[in-house]
Amino acid sequence: MELKKINEIPDRELFNWYFDNSDINDNNIYPPLLASINKKYYQLNKCNLIVKEYLYLGELNYLDALNISINQKKNINVIEISNILYITDLLNLDISEIDFFYNNNLEGETLLEALRKVRVYPYEIKKYIVSKKISFKFIILISKYFDIIGKILEQYIKEFSPTISEFRKYLYLLIDYKDYIDLKNFNFDEISKVVQKKNKQYYLFYDKYNEIKKILSPIKVENLDNFETSQLTFSFVISNYIDYKNILNKLTENKEQLNEFYSFLKKYDIY
Repeated sequence: MELKKINEIPDRELFNWYFDNSDINDNNIYPPLLASINKKYYQLNKCNLIVKEYLYLGELNYLDALNISINQKKNINVIEISNILYITDLLNLDISEIDFFYNNNLEGETLLEALRKVRVYPYEIKKYIVSKKISFKFIILISKYFDIIGKILEQYIKEFSPTISEFRKYLYLLIDYKDYIDLKNFNFDEISKVVQKKNKQYYLFYDKYNEIKKILSPIKVENLDNFETSQLTFSFVISNYIDYKNILNKLTENKEQLNEFYSFLKKYDIY
């Protein structure tokens, strides 16, 4: 390691993973780190600074250079994690060999894919989740539904500067009612109306479902997937032919009620 002056401008883009140059003054007494990789100079930290003299580390490979670059910053936020993941993928490096991910137990494809997507969040969302230290649990949710609700979420943050609890509540609302919101012409005043309307529909739905269960008794009527689908399962016990005949009559007599039930689902686009 030595102080080195070079006549050319090093690459300051590849390892420029800081967000808003946060903590750019970490280890401020030292000049930026410089490495040679495949006969090309790279600045490994403080990439917004242009200096005449560097702390030269010699010839390195991309993996060692990235690990060293990451180790220069004390506190790494979620945006920067996403940026580091981008560099890791760009250089085709194995995540398991990046010390930061191992030391912080960052693993699992669901989490890593969510973190990768953070890089393309709008600036307002990035700034918000960093300032509020939004947990990985909610980062996973945002990333999963980002293509659908990302613009509305950005607009919400800009207009209302929500508290963490308000943000969480609204995130859940957007996810739960995403299929019933006009995403292109969204009005924040309208979401309460959407919620009230859909809740009313679901109350009616359960009323009709319970009515079906009642009129078909002793036939047992169930939905076995927690109403992920509209499929109903009928089950019954017979001890003789008379029981069987009574069950058939019960089903026949109430076929119109079943028709009305499924017509209701279709009308309100519940399934």
